[in-house]
Amino acid sequence: MGIQKSRLYHAGIPTFMRSEYLADFSNLKKGTIAVAGVPFDYTSGSRSGARFGPRAIRQSSLYVDYFLGSSNDEVYVDLETGEMFQISSELNIKDLGDIDCFPQDLNATMTAIRTFIKEICKKEAYPLVLGGDHFITIPAFQGFAEAHIERQKRARIGYIHLDSHLDIFDNNPSWGKFYHGSTVRRIIESGLIDPENVLLLGMHGTVGLESWEFIKKSRAKLVTLADLRKNGFEKVLRLLMEEVVQKTDVIYLSVDIDSVAGMFAPGTGGITLDGLTPGELFKTLSILADYPVEGIDLVEVAPEYDPSERTQRLAAEALFLFFQKKGLIAR
Repeated sequence: MGIQKSRLYHAGIPTFMRSEYLADFSNLKKGTIAVAGVPFDYTSGSRSGARFGPRAIRQSSLYVDYFLGSSNDEVYVDLETGEMFQISSELNIKDLGDIDCFPQDLNATMTAIRTFIKEICKKEAYPLVLGGDHFITIPAFQGFAEAHIERQKRARIGYIHLDSHLDIFDNNPSWGKFYHGSTVRRIIESGLIDPENVLLLGMHGTVGLESWEFIKKSRAKLVTLADLRKNGFEKVLRLLMEEVVQKTDVIYLSVDIDSVAGMFAPGTGGITLDGLTPGELFKTLSILADYPVEGIDLVEVAPEYDPSERTQRLAAEALFLFFQKKGLIAR
């Protein structure tokens, strides 16, 4: 008689979704979701704390695993769509732990992140990057793009930035050229992407004139939160993505948790008073999952500002939903 195993939410080693931990890339197989944490927030121009984001998201992902294991059912039904799906008995996920970060050495940190993500992509695995502040997307995107361009010459790379903020500052008087408010600018100027293949989603509020003029000059596509709500998420995103896939081969998606309104996601450094609802975030990711998004990060979860843990829970459930809709952990 076998020993009964428990899947309690609060017990066990918190890898993402209780996936197997891999100490190196040698056993990383094609098509596997490869989780990498980046506990770095030393380039945050707002409240720090996102360095604890990877650990918090992993911990909250255990609740998703607990829910799935708390029933004898093998098939689940989406109450809103009626869609049925079955979770694979062994999730196609491997957790590679955290990437080495160096708080006082930005160049070393960027090199470590870029090299790590590039190695994941060279293995033809699917990078899932847990931040960290939004600066970490710069080297993560670079590693992703370089690997795909090396594999397929002239590969056309797309980038989607889901955020309340544009992150398009050039040279901030306090933080310089490399911080979490310059992510999009540095990606556009990287030489790895045609700026026309940059899609900025969910922004609201105000922006400086220089940033506004740079967007127009760069030819990046800006779709505000008001645009999405006025014309409908389904209609707007489907039309946008049909255009994007005509011009790109692979897409990198970066999700800032502050794209969600602060009342739903208070655990972040740059909290906003408007933003997506959780349902709108889930809707957006469900739609984007239908397209060739081959790498994703989720950043700016700062758990100490949210004792309720709903911010990290939202992050974990959003990522699970994305991969479920993409067919990588369910059938």
